[in-house]
Amino acid sequence: MKRVGGLFLQIAGRGNLREAVGKAMPGKRDRTEVRAILADLEANLSRLGTSIFDGEIDWFALEDDEYRPIPLDDGLLRSRVFPGLALPVAAALTGDLAAVLGAVRK
Repeated sequence: MKRVGGLFLQIAGRGNLREAVGKAMPGKRDRTEVRAILADLEANLSRLGTSIFDGEIDWFALEDDEYRPIPLDDGLLRSRVFPGLALPVAAALTGDLAAVLGAVRK
């Protein structure tokens, strides 16, 4: 993934990730999955930041009080918490922000 102009560091930075969680949460705080993420938010943000730097994207769902990996669906990671949210993995890992945003806006 290209790390041009420090943008990559900003995207993977703890503050940016925390802000993204805040923007994704309105109206969802009572969901079991969201409460679980928030209960250990700092560890989850750390894990996410590390995955980004390692060029990996891991997607999990809380099932029976345990996080389980969500498999790819036609190259997309589909959220079970935020219906309609699907991220194109290849585009995300290569830094193709236009493709990622295009998929998110669908």
